[in-house]
Amino acid sequence: SVAFLGTARAGRAAVAAPLVVVVLAIGTAAFCAVVAAGIDASRERAAAQIVPADAVIRGERFAPDTMDELGRLPGVRAVTRVLYEDDERLASDEVGTDAFIGQTDVLLVDGSGLDKVARDSQVDLSIPAALRTAAPGPGPLPAIVSPAVAADLAKAKLDDSAFISVQGQRYEFRVAGTADGFPMLAANASRFVILPWQALPTRTTTPVPTSLLIAGDPLDAEALRVAGDQGQERYQRDGTVTGRERMIGVTVDTRAEVRRDLGEGGANGVLAFGFVAGAVGGTVLGLLAIAFTVLAGARARGQVLSRLRTLGLSRRQWRGLLLVELTPLVAVSVLTGALVGAVLPLLLNPVLGLSAFTSGVPVRVAFEPSLVAAVLALGAVALGFAVAVEALNNRRLRLGEVLRLGEES
Repeated sequence: SVAFLGTARAGRAAVAAPLVVVVLAIGTAAFCAVVAAGIDASRERAAAQIVPADAVIRGERFAPDTMDELGRLPGVRAVTRVLYEDDERLASDEVGTDAFIGQTDVLLVDGSGLDKVARDSQVDLSIPAALRTAAPGPGPLPAIVSPAVAADLAKAKLDDSAFISVQGQRYEFRVAGTADGFPMLAANASRFVILPWQALPTRTTTPVPTSLLIAGDPLDAEALRVAGDQGQERYQRDGTVTGRERMIGVTVDTRAEVRRDLGEGGANGVLAFGFVAGAVGGTVLGLLAIAFTVLAGARARGQVLSRLRTLGLSRRQWRGLLLVELTPLVAVSVLTGALVGAVLPLLLNPVLGLSAFTSGVPVRVAFEPSLVAAVLALGAVALGFAVAVEALNNRRLRLGEVLRLGEES
C-alpha cells in the first residue's frame, strides 16, 4: 500500500515552479564544478608544459659536466639536458642553401633521459617513439615537427631530407611525425623542429645545453641555482669560445611554483571564488527549492497522512511513503539539472576564452566521473532534507488537528 499510494501521489504532483528552480540551481552548480575541474586540469598540463620535471634550470650555456654536478646534490634523482634555439632557417643541403621555408624554433632533447625525468617527477608526458628510441646511425635524424613546418617541407619536397643549424653545426633530418606542441616550447608555438640529442652524429664541436631538467624531492632551489651558475662559468672559462663578459645568472623554476602562480593573483582568484560560490550557491538554492516544493504540498499531504495514520500507518511507513512520493520529483530535477550543467560547458567552451587563465593552454572540458557520485550524494541529501522539512512541518501542523478541523487547521 505504501508503494502504491506514494507512486500515485507522485504521478498527481502538480508543483512545477519550485522544480524548475531546482533544475536551474543544480545546473548552475554542475556547470561551475565542471568548468572549474577543466581549468584546474588544464593548469596542471600548463605547468607540465612549462616545467616537465620537478625543476628546471634555464641559462645561456652549461658546461657538459654540470649534469654530473647536479646529480650529486641531495634529493636529485635524475637530470637531463635540453637545448633550445629560436628563429633558425631550414636549408635544403649541407652547404646551407636556403630552403625559403621560414624561420623555425629548434629543440634538442634526450628522448630516453626526458622520459625518465618525467616519470620520476610523476609528469604524464608522452614522448614520441621517434625521439625516445632514436640511436646514432647513417641517414637523417628522425624529427618531430609542427604541422605548419611539415606542410612547408612537404610542399618543398624536403620532408625526407632537410637541414637545420644548431649552435653552428648543420644537421640533416627527416619528418618522423608531427605534434601541435611540446614541453619547453611556448603554448602558441606553431613552427618548431625537435631532434633526438642522443642520435646526433659526431662533429668537431658538440652542442651544449641551455636548460637542465631535474627530478627529485626535496630540492634546494638555491643549491640548484649555484650549481647552474658554476656550470655557466665553467663553460665560459673552458669552452671552445671563451667570453669576457659575465653571463646572466640562471633561473630556477619548480613545477609546484609554476602551478601555484597560474592559480593565484588577479583575475584567477576572482575566477576561482566565482566558481566555488556558484557551485555552493547553486547547491544551497537547489535544496531550498526542494524544501519549497515539499511545503507547497504540505497541507494536502498532511490531511492524507493524518487519515492514514488513523488507519494504522506507522511513522516508518509514513517516511517510506514520503520517500516514494518525493523520489521521482527530486531525481528528475537533480538529474536534469546535472545533465544540463555538464553539457553546457562542452557547448560553450570554444567561446568562453578560458585559455586566458591557463597560460594559453587550451581548456579541455570533459565529463567528470566524480560528477556522478556528487549527483547521487546530492540526491540522497536532498531526499533526507525533504523528509526532515516535512517532519518539522507536520509537527507544526499537528496531524490530529488536521484530521478533525480540515481546511481550518
